[in-house]
Amino acid sequence: MYSELNSSSCDSPIARQFIHIHSHQNFQIQSALYEDSQDQDDLHFKVQGKQQWGFEEFKFYVDQIKIFKNITSLSLEIMKSSNLKEEHLKYLGQVLTQIVFLQKLLITIHQDNWSSIKNAKQMLSCLEWLPKLKSFSLTLQQNEAGFQVIQEITECISRIPNLNDLSLVIHSNNIEKSGAQAIGITLYKKLNLEKLHLVIGSKNNIGYGLDKNISLDNICDNISEVFSQYLKKTRVNLRLQKDHSDPSKTHGIHSIARSFQNLQNLKTLKLTIDHDNNLNVIGCTRLSEGLSCLINLKELQLTIGKNDIQSQGFQDVCNSIAKLVNLTNLDLKICYANQIQSSGAVSLGNTLKKLNNLTHFSLNIDSRNNIGEHGAVGLGDGIKSLANLVNLKLLISWQNNILAKGSIAIANSLIFLQKLQALDLQFDTTNDITEVGSDALSVSLNSFKQLKYINVKYEQPKVHKKVVLRKNIRLINFKVSQ
Repeated sequence: MYSELNSSSCDSPIARQFIHIHSHQNFQIQSALYEDSQDQDDLHFKVQGKQQWGFEEFKFYVDQIKIFKNITSLSLEIMKSSNLKEEHLKYLGQVLTQIVFLQKLLITIHQDNWSSIKNAKQMLSCLEWLPKLKSFSLTLQQNEAGFQVIQEITECISRIPNLNDLSLVIHSNNIEKSGAQAIGITLYKKLNLEKLHLVIGSKNNIGYGLDKNISLDNICDNISEVFSQYLKKTRVNLRLQKDHSDPSKTHGIHSIARSFQNLQNLKTLKLTIDHDNNLNVIGCTRLSEGLSCLINLKELQLTIGKNDIQSQGFQDVCNSIAKLVNLTNLDLKICYANQIQSSGAVSLGNTLKKLNNLTHFSLNIDSRNNIGEHGAVGLGDGIKSLANLVNLKLLISWQNNILAKGSIAIANSLIFLQKLQALDLQFDTTNDITEVGSDALSVSLNSFKQLKYINVKYEQPKVHKKVVLRKNIRLINFKVSQ
């Protein structure tokens, strides 16, 4: 067993302590170091991969966590091929209950850990005995966990008494509709959540297309049950009037709107629906009905993987975001081949005109969304209204075909952003911005007074003119590449 401290650990009382369970050698030498670090606030504990852990050996190492009795934050990683058994994880859970001041717990179970995943309940059952725990994060890498394991894990999470910050990241684990339903039931029970970061990784088989998108619905429906106690007093769209009180029978797409109607205290939402989860147009449309209710939201980060949302689905999302007038930070990523088309980009431009409080805006339109020059013009028309923007990141990937007219519109919109301090602008191939677009970008960049950081990249084989800045513009970081 050995310890590794970062460079600040010798002179900082809150430095991060690392413990790696690896070998028995040198433990006695390191034990004195641990005793000198009892007042650490933050501990990172790793269980390295091994063919087979003997219980006494494992117990010997895990007991060292007890030395750091005053920590408030613990990061626990079960590394690849650790394959801990039921008795190992049960004991680890017992040790965790003794960290009485723990406020933040992050657990990552890496891939090739089927035994650890299968027995995770034994460790996570400790969560209900951690009264000060406010923030919990669980990441499950690819392990083919299946829905039954997810049901057990989420039941443990639901018993955390004072949780207000939950991050649940599930990579490809084939959780199916029943696993997604279990997530929904847990959210149904967590009335005090203030922050939610939910990632449904690719190919979890939570939905089956337009007519059978049941399990994604279940997640949404059970979120909604938490925050919909006054639903009957609220006028809602006719499509949402059918009520399902039983979480096991609900369809969460329509109940996303129900769930968010009472989430008036939510300030930050980070939502990722990765590719091949069958969100589709209808799912995206109903999702938007809930987003529009989050009127106090300050930060929205939304990533939609390849789910064939098409133009209509994205327009509905944009229309809902337009109602979030208190947003200061907006981060949108529309992944490969969602086909939002020019009408989707124009809709986003119209949305931006209503978000006057934005200071940070990031937009990544991945390849094969085909927004075209008309869409780029509409997008530029919206960007120029963001007078308070200090940070702009705009990435338009290949096969979006914005052409010269679109690139000029975007470049000209930058002139209106005189508070801008950081700009990251990237156009990939097949957008064909031409030298006229490059000239327009040079003019815009030379108009800035407070710009400190520029990263401009355009992969345009036909453009031979580079962006040129006047010598009297002072930048901390400047990079232009073709």
